[in-house]
Amino acid sequence: MTDTGSDTNTYEDLDPEVVQWVEMLGSEDLNDRLVAAKALQHMGDEDTNNSLVGVLNEDSPANQKIAITAL
Repeated sequence: MTDTGSDTNTYEDLDPEVVQWVEMLGSEDLNDRLVAAKALQHMGDEDTNNSLVGVLNEDSPANQKIAITAL
């Protein structure tokens, strides 16, 4: 599982539409994490930056690239 750099206490500061995607960044399934990172990239919500930084520690180069582009 990926450490998204967030916890449920900080979710209250996020737009409710992005919470599901931030939570999905912590999924065991790589495909779920890819979809979540891509969704957050397109949303462009700066409040999700800490969560996307956590993706940079992943083993998946594809997911890292999406996070870098989103940031």
